[in-house]
Amino acid sequence: MKKMNQTKTVTFEAVPEKTVEILDDMEAKLSAFGVSEKVCRKTRFRLEDPLVELIRKSPDGSRVKLTVTSFFNSVSVRLSCKGSEIDYQESLEELFRGDIDEEAEAIIRTHLLKEYRRDIKLSRKGGINVISTNVIRRKKSRILISAVSMLLGVACGFVVKLLLSEETAQFLSDSVFGTGMSLFLRAIKMVISFLVFFSIASSLSGYKDLKELGKEFARVISLFALTSVVTILVTYGICNLIPIGDASLRSAADSSMQYDTLNGVSSLSDFLTDIVPDNYLDPFINTNMLQLLFIAILTGLSVAMMGKNGRKISDALSAADELFQKITLIIVKLMPVCIFCSMASLVIKTDLTELKHVAGWMGEVYLCDSVVILLLLMMVLILGKTSPFWFFKRLGRVLVSSFAMASSNAVMPMTMQTCREDLDISPGVYSFSIPLGIVINMDGGCVTMLVSTFFLARIYGVSITGEFLLPFFLSVFLLSVAAPAVPGGILLCLTVLLPQVGIPLESISIIIGLYFMVSMIQTMTNVTSTVACSYVADRMGKK
Repeated sequence: MKKMNQTKTVTFEAVPEKTVEILDDMEAKLSAFGVSEKVCRKTRFRLEDPLVELIRKSPDGSRVKLTVTSFFNSVSVRLSCKGSEIDYQESLEELFRGDIDEEAEAIIRTHLLKEYRRDIKLSRKGGINVISTNVIRRKKSRILISAVSMLLGVACGFVVKLLLSEETAQFLSDSVFGTGMSLFLRAIKMVISFLVFFSIASSLSGYKDLKELGKEFARVISLFALTSVVTILVTYGICNLIPIGDASLRSAADSSMQYDTLNGVSSLSDFLTDIVPDNYLDPFINTNMLQLLFIAILTGLSVAMMGKNGRKISDALSAADELFQKITLIIVKLMPVCIFCSMASLVIKTDLTELKHVAGWMGEVYLCDSVVILLLLMMVLILGKTSPFWFFKRLGRVLVSSFAMASSNAVMPMTMQTCREDLDISPGVYSFSIPLGIVINMDGGCVTMLVSTFFLARIYGVSITGEFLLPFFLSVFLLSVAAPAVPGGILLCLTVLLPQVGIPLESISIIIGLYFMVSMIQTMTNVTSTVACSYVADRMGKK
C-alpha cells in the first residue's frame, strides 16, 4: 500500500558549482512523486535565485540539505543551510547592479518581490536558513471534497426533513446549519473589502508602463461587455422560443409583502455619481464594492505614476495584499463545511408546492445559464485557443463551490488561487480582473432578470416589444453592473426593473420563495464568465 507521507532527503556541498546538480536532483524527486514536467520546471525557476542566495550566505565547508516531501496530494520542497541571514531585498540589489533601465528595473523588482512573497517561505532558526515552497500535484481531491460536501449536505437535509418534526428541522436549519453559514460569510465579509482593495491597488502599482496597463484593462472590460451583450441577446431569443408564464399564477402574488428596494440606479447619471465615495473610508465600512474599485484603481495608478518614489508604497501594498490573501486562504479551508451547511439548509427550506408553481421559471433560468456557459467555453476555444474541456476541468472546484454557496464574494479567494495555480493566468491580469468581475460582470444576473421579467410579464399581460426593447436591454445591462455583490442583489435590481416596464412590484412574491435555488446557477455563470474573460484577455495579451 502506498504511504500517504513520503520524504526524500539528500545533502550537497554548499558551493555555486553544485547549484545545477541540486536543482536537477530536486526535479527528479518531484517527478518521482508524480509532479508534472511543467510544474517541475516552474518550481526549478522559482527556487533558483533563492538557492544561489542560500549558498552565497553560507560559510566554507557548509552543506545544503534538500528535502522533498509528499503528503496526500501535495508536495513540498525544503532547502536548508547554515549561514548569515538572507535578505531578499539585498539580493535584488546585487541582481540589478549594472547597466539596466530604471523603469525596467522597477517592473522586474516588483514582479520578483510579489512572486517571492507569494510562493516562497523564508525562515531562520539556530543559524540555519530555510527556504521552502509548496508544490500542488493534483487538484482532483479539492473538487472531490467540494462535491462530496454538497452531496452529504443534500442527503442530510432530506434525512432531517423526512425523519424529524417540522419544528426540529427548522431549528437545525436556522440554529445549526444557518449558524455555520453565517460564521463563514461574516468571516469573508470581514476581509473582502481589504482583499479587493489591496489586490487591485498592488497589481496596478506594479505597472510602470501605463500604456500596457491600459491595453490589459481595455481587453478585460471589452470582454466583460461582450459577454453581457451576448447573454442578453441569447436569453431574449430563448424566452421568445420557449414562452413561460400564465395569468392563472397571478393569484399566487402577495400584495402585503414588503421589499427592500435598490435606489440610485434608475439613471446613468445617478449610477456614475454613486461610484465616487464621500470619503476614503466609507467604502471599507459599508463594503460598497463599486466605490472600493474606484479608490483601488485610483490608488494603484497614482503609485505607478510616482516612479521610483512610489516603490516603497508599492512594496507596502504588495505586503498588505499578501497578508489578506493568507487570511482568506485560512478562512477558505472551512469552505467544505459551509457547503455542507448551505445544501442541508437549502433542502430543509425547499417548499415543493412553490416548486410546482414556478418550475417553468426555474427550468428556463437553468437552461439559459447552461447555454451561456457553453458559449463562454466556445469563447475560450476560439479566442483563447484552449480546449474548453481542459478549462472546465481546471475550474471544476470553483464551479462546485460557487453553485453550492451562491456567493461570488465567498469563492473569490478560491477563484484567484485557481487562476494562479491551475489556469496559469498572469498575476497582473487576474489580481485586478477577478475582483473587478465579481462586482460588475454579472452574466448570470442578466439571465435571471430577463427570464424573470418575461415570465412575470406574461402573467400580468404586459408586452415588452418594439421600441421598448432597447431601453429595456440597456436597463438590464446597467443594473447588472450596479447590482450589489451580496446574496439577493438581483432581486433588488428587479425592484427597479419591473416597475419600469409596467409590472407590479408585488409580482416578485411569486418567485422570491425559490430565488435562492436560481441564485446558485446564476452565481456559477457569473464566476465562469469572469474567469473565462480573464483567461482569454491574458492569452490575447501574451500572444
